[in-house]
Parts: sequence; C-alpha cells; structure tokens
Amino acid sequence: MRRAVWVGLGVVFGGLAMFQVAVWRDLVHDQKYLAHLMDTITRPTLPPSAQTVALIAYLRDKPPQTNRSYFLAPQFAFLRATARQATQVLR
Repeated sequence: MRRAVWVGLGVVFGGLAMFQVAVWRDLVHDQKYLAHLMDTITRPTLPPSAQTVALIAYLRDKPPQTNRSYFLAPQFAFLRATARQATQVLR
C-alpha cells in the first residue's frame, strides 16, 4: 500500500514537471517571437524611449480587437489572449 502511494505521487509530480517544461518551452518560444517582432518594428540600438515611441506608432495603426464576451466571470480573465496571440492578430 505504501509503495502504491509513492508510485502515485511520483506519477503526479512527474506529470506536473512535464507540464512545467512544456510551459517554459512555450514561454521561451513566445519571447523569441516577440523579440523578433520588436526588432522589425524598431532598431535595438535605439534608446528605450525611442523604441517605445516606435512601438506606439506601430500599435496606433492597428484596429482595437478586444472581445471579453468569452469570460463569464472575472476569475477566467487568465484565459485572454497572450501577447504573442495578440500580435499575430494585429499583423
């Protein structure tokens, strides 16, 4: 019985660890995509204030696309689009 508990805990923690690795992989992939997008919008050698101005000019031309009707309660706000998904819609 005691061995079965340890095996069950190992399976649960192993699954959680695999999920964490998948989330980190997606995060790194999204960060690379957003960095590349930022490099196409403005030069990385510019000061941060000039980069911000260029980014705002880029976003100013994009139509606002917000749809909060997918969320029945504020607790589900984390299901909104990620930054990468929002930029893919905007492109």
